[in-house]
Amino acid sequence: MNNSSPDIGRPPIWADRLLEFFCKGELLEEVQGDLAEYYFRIYQQKGKRKAGIVYWYHVINFLRPFALKKLKSNSNTTTMIRFNLMIALRNLNRYRFYSFLNISGLAIGLASCLFIMLFVMDELSYDKFHPDYKRIYRVASDLRFGNNQFDFPVTPAPMAESFQKDFPEIEMAGKMRTYGTGLVKRGDSFYKQKNIFYASQGLLDIFGFPTVYGSLDDAITEPNTIVLSHSSAKKIFGDVDPVGERIEIDGRFTVKVSGVYEDLPENSHFHPELLISIENDRGNDNVWLGNNYYTYFLLNPQNDETGLEAKFASVYEKYFAPQLKEMVGVDFNEMMASGDHINYYLQPVADIHLNSHLAVEVEANGSMEYVYIFSAIALFILVIACINFMNLSTARAAMRAKEVGVKKVLGSVRGQLISQFLTESILFAFLASVVAVLLVVLLLPLFNSFSGKEVGHILLDQPIVWVYLVASVFAIGVLAGLYPAFYLSKYQPTAVLKGTYQAGSRASWFRNVLVVFQFATSLFLIIGSLTVYSQLNYTQNRDLGFDREQVIILENVGNLGDKSKVLRNELAKDASVVNTSISSFYPLSDFRSDQPFLPEGTTSIEESVSCQVWSVDFDYLKTFEMEVVSGRDFDIQMPSDSSGVVINETAAKRFGIDQAHGQKIKVLGDFGIQGKKEFTVLGVVKDFHFESLRNNVVPVLLFITKYSADHMAVRLKTDNLSRTLADLEETWSQVAGGIPFEYQFLNQSFEAKYRSESQLGTIFAVFSGLAIFIGCLGLFGLSAYTAERRKKELGIRKVLGAEVFSLVRLLFTEFSVLLVIAIIVAIPLAWYAMNLWLNDFAYRVGLSLGTFVVSSLIVILVGLVTVSFQSFKAARSNPVDNLKYE
Repeated sequence: MNNSSPDIGRPPIWADRLLEFFCKGELLEEVQGDLAEYYFRIYQQKGKRKAGIVYWYHVINFLRPFALKKLKSNSNTTTMIRFNLMIALRNLNRYRFYSFLNISGLAIGLASCLFIMLFVMDELSYDKFHPDYKRIYRVASDLRFGNNQFDFPVTPAPMAESFQKDFPEIEMAGKMRTYGTGLVKRGDSFYKQKNIFYASQGLLDIFGFPTVYGSLDDAITEPNTIVLSHSSAKKIFGDVDPVGERIEIDGRFTVKVSGVYEDLPENSHFHPELLISIENDRGNDNVWLGNNYYTYFLLNPQNDETGLEAKFASVYEKYFAPQLKEMVGVDFNEMMASGDHINYYLQPVADIHLNSHLAVEVEANGSMEYVYIFSAIALFILVIACINFMNLSTARAAMRAKEVGVKKVLGSVRGQLISQFLTESILFAFLASVVAVLLVVLLLPLFNSFSGKEVGHILLDQPIVWVYLVASVFAIGVLAGLYPAFYLSKYQPTAVLKGTYQAGSRASWFRNVLVVFQFATSLFLIIGSLTVYSQLNYTQNRDLGFDREQVIILENVGNLGDKSKVLRNELAKDASVVNTSISSFYPLSDFRSDQPFLPEGTTSIEESVSCQVWSVDFDYLKTFEMEVVSGRDFDIQMPSDSSGVVINETAAKRFGIDQAHGQKIKVLGDFGIQGKKEFTVLGVVKDFHFESLRNNVVPVLLFITKYSADHMAVRLKTDNLSRTLADLEETWSQVAGGIPFEYQFLNQSFEAKYRSESQLGTIFAVFSGLAIFIGCLGLFGLSAYTAERRKKELGIRKVLGAEVFSLVRLLFTEFSVLLVIAIIVAIPLAWYAMNLWLNDFAYRVGLSLGTFVVSSLIVILVGLVTVSFQSFKAARSNPVDNLKYE
């Protein structure tokens, strides 16, 4: 346990330096003393981060004119900067509407980028909090056996200890195996715990979890010992030290608490709540042909994974050959020569979350693809915001032309004018950044809710965010203001003051390109949003091969023992209960078990079929309303069905079975299922989905089990769900005693499978909306510029009898061409990108013409509304005002 007294330290150093730089000397000491005293008081009450925020607030709030010292300079630089700032502030106040559009557009763009930056930073930070994360690796499997390919993040049980002995590059080795969810009993109280694992002491040594109570050194080397996460310990024991206490898990064994560790942060690829000593799970110590253990290595500092991986192959024959021969009857060298392979490789622990998408991952991982997608969206939005700024600045050019002309006549050189406009641009960027930070702080909870993240106020804790923000202010200010600065400063004073200056075609061409880019990007994002929504809607409404509605899964059934049959009989009396089924396996659960089988009349390993093997009862297919397409369902009246199996359509195709009529299949090698090696195929059930639609349906084999199971599926038929659940709970309490009544709806499990796609769709929609909103601001500015540029033409046309509608159409025609060009550019790019994304799904929606048509109409409609506002304003203006010389 790490005990240390709190180190308050000093207030934020950069805030102090800011105060020292600007504050008058006669006030500085007293102000710093008062602020420091207040800082320490807030620190003790609310912590360091809150105290730092408050300190910064009071420093900035104190910097008022009476407290500022005069800055001395030997040059005119300070005077010029002060003059430029004064002019910028004066123009900001004079052109309030345009200033609001400029600042709001940039602020929304910056806030969007900051949100996405927080998302990306969080995704890239996974598992980097471990002190030695650069040396920690997980072992993954790449195996081909017969016609079956296996890609797992799990390994054989003996690998951790054996490889550590064989390869000196491995400093430490540890492993864990999933136990799952369990019911913990302490005294007469029960507690449901998820994420329980069997673990070796080496796992604790590798990751070095921070200790809260006890010691993690040799904490789980002995059988019947356990370590808990802090939240689990608090849940079970309260705020007391639980070391030395004993708890019972699922009635299977009683364990002693050896230590308590800090909860792992959200940015970890696994979150174990209870770690039981691996000594309680010693049944597979010498089995190399099974892969059930997550194995981790800590490499020596001078070694790297590439050299170590190359050495793994040298020991495969030593470990695998004897058991292949003994249990499967296969010669190792012949198997390798036939094209099969055994390959284990290392995954850096920091790469697991974004780059590992194997079967049976510890938890659902993220995707580097999404990191790239969101980073690109952030860049697009920021570019759109900058384009918006440039268009609005050039739209004001006509209104500021005389200002430039007068200044040039009075002696201003072009460099001074450029510096003035750049100062104004940087000021806008600074004000926009302040608004953006406030938006992020205020809307962060909302962002967390729809993105599924738990991003805290990293903005206030990470220096890199502030570096990014300050750099962005200057970069955006200069880059976005550079074109307007050069454009405005080149005006010739004589032409401007006479009112005869006209902007060149090159400037008009450049602005048009910017508008096309804005709306092409917006259209691209809208098509992406609609495609993601269509795919998500397709997955939610696709026939999964079973009915997931009004099915609840009762937990803790395994703890009832023989009472589970009593519960089932009692539930059968309830008119709202249609069917029940007891099984550890149900569609959409994460529990998996696979086994290789041989079709009837075959002996070759190349003809084996790896199947998901699920233990079920006689009412399983009825409860989930699965369709038998060939043969029959299990029948409780036929005892021989205990040696029968029902397979899915994919398994039937692999076994070469067209119609089920009693064909035989057998387990490969010496392995068996409940003491049996040969089974009769009773029926074929329609393929059902139990994984993400990104994956193809794999062969599944259902067999009748004689053992108790962990879950009971209950199909209901009721119009009063709350009343039915209350009745179920009452029945449960009568049978189960103190064991808690816990359940989940099957359709909620389904929704959890596609949560990442749902969140992606939401994020796409939100940021697409923001992108098109910012684009509209730019189009609004450009339409204002066009109306201003053509006001005399409009005045003449109106005097000659032109109708308002014809003038509006005249102005909109110019922009409609730009919108059509944007559509032509965006559609092929969006089609290509969305096809790439959809290719990740084994079952996907097609890209329909309607998606592109609707997206294009949205862009055209938004553009029409935006331009029409300025067009109507210009068309309805008094022609006398437009035609007069001054």
